Amino acid sequence: MSNHIATLIFRKLRLKKKVTEMLSVSLIRLNHNPFSSSILLVKKKDDNWHFCVDYKALDAITIKD
Repeated sequence: MSNHIATLIFRKLRLKKKVTEMLSVSLIRLNHNPFSSSILLVKKKDDNWHFCVDYKALDAITIKD
């Protein structure tokens, strides 16, 4: 298995674990709203993973003042 594929699998498993943990303590909730935003993990310089929300899709449809 290539290193890239192993990294993708690791990210997916880590993301599932974090989401499950956050759901269990009611920090987040399931949402099927068309305006909901994607989540992703970003690796930090110290090799830890940072949980991020991607608001690009929401920003694209937001009406500017």
